[in-house]
Amino acid sequence: MIVVGFAGLARGGKTTAALYLHDWCKDHGMNPILYSFAQPMKRAAKRLGLNKDTDPKKYRETLQRWGESRRDPNYKPGITGPDYWVNRVLVELIQVQLSEQDNYKQMDRFGWHKEFKETVIIFDDMRYINELELVETLNGTTVFVDGASRLTDLDAPWRQHESEKLAMLYTTGHIPDIFDFYVKNEESESHFKELVEYLAPAWLDVETMS
Repeated sequence: MIVVGFAGLARGGKTTAALYLHDWCKDHGMNPILYSFAQPMKRAAKRLGLNKDTDPKKYRETLQRWGESRRDPNYKPGITGPDYWVNRVLVELIQVQLSEQDNYKQMDRFGWHKEFKETVIIFDDMRYINELELVETLNGTTVFVDGASRLTDLDAPWRQHESEKLAMLYTTGHIPDIFDFYVKNEESESHFKELVEYLAPAWLDVETMS
């Protein structure tokens, strides 16, 4: 299992980069899975009928509130703390990895090696240090997408939220280089797509495949 995590300011191009990488992996015989550190929260929101498209303000406020409260070690009930959501994601990734290993054993047993497709987990929302550390623990690659020059709402109140802090500090040069790769998203979509496709083999640590 290969893991790649994208960080950066909201609306700066993280998801776009993740989608381009996903398509590149599909085209090169891999099994990419788009993932999100907020995925457990998003599923919970869906169960409550919250919809990002119909009520984006309430949706964002709810997820931010959940993110903050579960990270608070004093929150009850349940096991909480700064790593609450990261641990939820880790459990799900372990399940994916175990499933992949089982599939490979079956293929190996019957000589179906050529049918095996490497699973690639692609995070499009790496916002906190512990999320970055999880990707590194899994021997994954961290990529910072700098799309600040394209944004016109850098002073928006919601950007003061804790989830934007890491990206904002890194963008403004207030913290050292902690990412494996840094890419700028400041030109056209086609140029950014070409850049992602060019860097994909390095991010995945694989040789270019036909």
